[in-house]
Amino acid sequence: MTTLLGKLSNNFLTAAFVPALWFVILVELLFSPLDIAGSAKWGALPVTLEGSLITLVFTLMIGFTLMGLNTFLYKLLEGYYLLERFPGRHYKHAIKLRKRQREFEVRDQCADRLFDLNKNEQDLVAKARREEQINRLRRSSRDLKASFKQDYPSRTDAVLPTRFGNILKSSEQYAGENYRIDSVVMWPRLIHVIAPEYYRKLDESNNGLAFIVNCMVLALLLALLSLGAAGYRGYQTNWGSLPPAQTQQQVPRSISEESAVTAAPSAAPASQAQGVGRSPFLYVGGAVIFMGIAWFFYNASLPAARQYGNLFRSAFDLFRFDLLTQLRLPLPTDEVADTLLWEQLSGFLALGELDATRANPFSYVHPPSRLAQEPVRQQD
Repeated sequence: MTTLLGKLSNNFLTAAFVPALWFVILVELLFSPLDIAGSAKWGALPVTLEGSLITLVFTLMIGFTLMGLNTFLYKLLEGYYLLERFPGRHYKHAIKLRKRQREFEVRDQCADRLFDLNKNEQDLVAKARREEQINRLRRSSRDLKASFKQDYPSRTDAVLPTRFGNILKSSEQYAGENYRIDSVVMWPRLIHVIAPEYYRKLDESNNGLAFIVNCMVLALLLALLSLGAAGYRGYQTNWGSLPPAQTQQQVPRSISEESAVTAAPSAAPASQAQGVGRSPFLYVGGAVIFMGIAWFFYNASLPAARQYGNLFRSAFDLFRFDLLTQLRLPLPTDEVADTLLWEQLSGFLALGELDATRANPFSYVHPPSRLAQEPVRQQD
């Protein structure tokens, strides 16, 4: 029980439990009226302790499943497992990447031309006006470049088939482009030296992103269930009952059978009432609505992914030297030494061996021991 309560933390409640709860409630409301074995009994349960416990059990099962599949769902949305097999998706986003790059490259080229022309300009008024144009072009190019780096990786060969994947890929490559740090290798080590307050913000951002992704996945699942319910309901209404010509020939009934037939009409109104308003087209419409909701959540996940990606980038800016201190490595003195050290360290941790071009091994800097810091007590 203590372990279960421990798992019901803020992370689980925010990211998985709430989406799973509304999924279970919608399933009860929408699909329990179908004449499927067990579903009618479940839907007919009154709001009692038994019904609440069943809802809670299913919610916890789905919630823990979502938590366990969190990394898989992220990778699936990034396009690693299914969409990577469709080269057209890569080609589409590669064209978008090149188009976005062209926007700020054109502005940089125009600014460079104006700058060359302005060198020999004698008219001070024209020169000042041209300098203002150059500054506007530079600012516009910088803004476009910053927006581009938020949405796409710098290299065309690193483009993924989804917008979600490209946003996270760009944040993943940030540390490598600026510091030669392999973020995939270093991140499991870096999280142990991140300040608690910053880690809390990072965790909250990840929970918000996981909540949106889980809502999208469950909305897609509801759309699929609605399509299945539409087909099943269509079978019930159109093909499930035999035409009158094919009814069985009546045979003499016993007294007990006659009494059962007499009592049957009393249950007919309930059966007829159960089928009211449950046309297959209603389920088809529900599937369309849920697909629209899933699309809404997917678009909502993009700014959430950008926010998480910015926090991910900043973690390497702020805490990479703390990681070096924890690894007992000397701090670099300049930018060149910084990038060289991280490039060699990333390769060593990824491959388990030193780079062949490195002549000297790593040197360690150990802090003074606690015994050495304490003054020696003189005995009387």
